[in-house]
Amino acid sequence: MRIAQLSQELEVLARVQGIARALEIVRNRRAKAYDPDLADLVLEEAESWWAAVEPADPWDAALAVAPPSPPLSDAATHDALLVLADFADLKSPWTSGHSRAVAALALEVCGPAAEAAALVHDLGCVAVPNTIWDKPGPLTRDERDRVETHALVTDQLLRRVSYTATVAGSAGAAHERVDGSGYHRPGAPPRFSLSSTASSPLRRDRPSSGRQAYDLSFSASPTRNGPMAEKINTIEKVVVVNQYFGLGQHR
Repeated sequence: MRIAQLSQELEVLARVQGIARALEIVRNRRAKAYDPDLADLVLEEAESWWAAVEPADPWDAALAVAPPSPPLSDAATHDALLVLADFADLKSPWTSGHSRAVAALALEVCGPAAEAAALVHDLGCVAVPNTIWDKPGPLTRDERDRVETHALVTDQLLRRVSYTATVAGSAGAAHERVDGSGYHRPGAPPRFSLSSTASSPLRRDRPSSGRQAYDLSFSASPTRNGPMAEKINTIEKVVVVNQYFGLGQHR
């Protein structure tokens, strides 16, 4: 635990304040917050350690030393995607069950491949602070930009692992539209597919997906006037249902 604590704090301090300042802080905390023997070792070796660590990609390094594992079965892969879906939805109390609900619609409309992408379409939400997701009022332009980055982060995260790389494109396109608008690639050529349509938003000014709009249209939520949802009238409910289940006729 003492090694982990010092290693973690050294890494953060070195990235934020530079290695020289980080070592100065370690020196001041020696025999106080830090074990003196470990602090002495860090003070002696940390500059060379940091020269090797700083340019490295920790994700790639971790994958390189990970032990080989047998391929996951379809059932095990699905279970892993469910874990990721629930992890993403834990970001805010108002998104509980959202990814599973999107996936259920996607499965009904487009089949298992769309279900897999839908389960992880909001994984990048973990990179956006809760002060934005749970804000009770309208978002500023900067805050909306931050919201829209979650689709890019979703794409980036999923492409790093072989089991999820195949669904990265569809999951990352969940907020794109038939006309090429939406995010995270505004102005890009249309990337329309049934799998992306199953979780695409209804309006340009709504960051939430269509399924979330459908869910919230039938339930009260303290965030109905915030970024996670907007009030939806009866006509829009019908549009959502027709959009999803009408597409199901063309599977």
